[in-house]
Parts: sequence; structure tokens; C-alpha cells
Amino acid sequence: MPDSPSFPTLFSVARNEVMLRPGRLKRQIVEREGTDANILVAAGVAVGDAVAAQQAASIANLYLDSATGDDLHKLGYDRYGVVFKGACPAVGDETFTSVLASPAAWTIPSGTTLSTADGTQYLTSAAVVWPLGSFGPITVPIRSVLAGVDQMVDALTLTNLVGSIAGAPAGFVFTQTNLLATSGGADDEKDDSYRNRCRKARAPKGLLSAIEQGGLSVSGVDTATAFESVNGLGKPAGRVDLVVADAFTEALANLAQSSPTYAAKSQALANLVDAALVEWRGAGCEVTVTVAAVVLQPVKISLTYLAGADTTAANLEARSRIVSYTNGLAPGETWQYGDAVNSLKGMSGIFWTGNEVHDPAGDVVCGELQVIRTSMELVVVLNA
Repeated sequence: MPDSPSFPTLFSVARNEVMLRPGRLKRQIVEREGTDANILVAAGVAVGDAVAAQQAASIANLYLDSATGDDLHKLGYDRYGVVFKGACPAVGDETFTSVLASPAAWTIPSGTTLSTADGTQYLTSAAVVWPLGSFGPITVPIRSVLAGVDQMVDALTLTNLVGSIAGAPAGFVFTQTNLLATSGGADDEKDDSYRNRCRKARAPKGLLSAIEQGGLSVSGVDTATAFESVNGLGKPAGRVDLVVADAFTEALANLAQSSPTYAAKSQALANLVDAALVEWRGAGCEVTVTVAAVVLQPVKISLTYLAGADTTAANLEARSRIVSYTNGLAPGETWQYGDAVNSLKGMSGIFWTGNEVHDPAGDVVCGELQVIRTSMELVVVLNA
């Protein structure tokens, strides 16, 4: 399909039309900038150029690959039913304490403003009572005033109370801070990410791809990978493990030091995903949600068979057992060579030697926020 006509193309058409009319106008007069004839022709062409641009934009907004911004979000919702993930505020907890017992019961109201030294502000999101005679700690949920990934703050930084609390007892001195880093803040979803979610949105509910989409529909979730549990025959066992990660999981997972504050907050993200999956998972299908960065682990095994054994069935069961062991590991848990080998012990048709696993030849260690996973395709029987 040809491109929309440009201004020079439209001008040449208009100029030629003028030259076809009888009169004293010459081509040079029409083309010379600033002449009355040039201005009259260019004015009409400018209108045509604007109409052509509008037409091109309207056509582009009909297609997922060419639509952008708000037009893309409207197209995605109307055609695929996918809601655009806008920026969301960071959330956390603020802890209030005092060296003296409170002389009266009073309330820390919702909407109380807190601030860091650099001016990042948070609001309490619920009203919490400080009981009579209590020293604290009193924990209050908070959220950032502004949305975005840059609104998340480190632990022990929300120490400033903006203004005062009207209900606090006169002369009662208290301090406040966030014992854990805040989490959950996210910027507007990128167009490419939104397009990818739209392309996968038509997958029937209950499929692994649909469950992954359910995880990605939650604000703050950047990646989601689903693993299906299998029985000894390599068939679905009725349970799915969904591993999700936000913008910081991958970076934190690669750090050598532990990150207890993030690990504590990750459960809140897992709970949000779990609630969203009601609309995506199959009825009766259990889905467990883990917040971590996935490390895929290929495994190579070699088996010794008993006489008369069904080697095909034995190979399938051995692969299924390795998958079940590996995908049952928790975030930060080491893949133990001995446990992997022992998972094959007691299989029918197999003469167990304790040397069945060839690769990896030893334990595999991962970071605190990493989790080791595999699949039937990644587990290979060398002598099959």
C-alpha cells in the first residue's frame, strides 16, 4: 500500500491543477514563496496535508503493532479486553513508638503525611488506635503520595511527620519510621509489554499461557513463568507453580548479600497475584505463587535397567521424578545432587546405583531470591 501523500506531493498536484486553468499565472509565480498565488495554493495544501496525516494516524490506530499510547490502550481493551497497567504507588508500613506510655487512647488517622529527608511523601492508608498505656510499636499501613518506581524508599528513611496529629495527647512525644523498605511502586506499562499481553490474551483460560497472563495483569509484575506439576507418567498432576518477579527481583537475586526486607514484602505481591488468578486458572486447579527469579536447570541422567523392564515407561517416570523434585524447591534452596539421585530410588524396572545423574555432577546453589526449576523437555535420559 502506498504511503500517504506528503506536502510536496500535494503541492505539486495543486500547482498542476492551477496551471491547467486559463490565465496569466506562471509556474514560477506559484512556486515562489511569499507570492499571493503561492500562499493561496499552500494554504489549501496544508489542509490536505493535515487530513492525510489524520487519516494515516487513524489507520495506524486500528492495528496492534502500529497503535501507540492512549490509542493502543483503547484498542487493547476494546479488542482483547486487556486493561493497561498504569503507574501505581509504593506501599509499606510505618512504626510509631514512644519512650513513655500513652496517657490516653488516641487515633493515628488515615491520611497522616510522612516524609523522607529528600521530600518523598507517604500517607497512612488506615486509621489505627494507639491504646492507653502503650509504648508502641504501633504499625500503620502507608502508601506513597505519587505513583512510580522512584517512590519506593529504603528502610528507616520515613522519619519526618509533616504537620501534627490533632488527636495526639498534649506533650506526648513519639517517633516514627519504616522498619522495612517500601515496595510495589511501578511506572506506566511500556507499549511493547502491553502489546505482548494483548497478543496472548485470547488464550483459553486455564492454559499455562493464560495463567502467566493472569500474573502479568497485576501491577508491578514484570515476568511470570508457569510450571505444571507431573505425576510418574509425565501427566498433569493438577497443580501449577507460577513464579513471578517485579522490576527489582532480578537485580536483588544477583546480590551476594541477603535482602530480608524485600523477602518480607514479596509475600504481599504473591497475595495480589493469587487473588487475580481466580479469573485465569481452571476450576479446581491449584496454583501456588512464588516471587523469585527463575533459574532453568537442565538435567542429564543415565539409567541401568532390570531384565524385562519397560524401558520407555522407566525413562518417563525417571524424568518425571527429577522434575517433581526440582520444581518443589523453595526460593534460595540448593539443588542437592544426592536428593536428586535419591528421588530415583525404588523405581520399578531400574537397578539403582546412586550414579544416575550425570549433569549437573554436583549441587547447584542459587541466590536468596532465585528459584531453580526444570521441565520434562530439559530432563534428558542419555541412554534412551
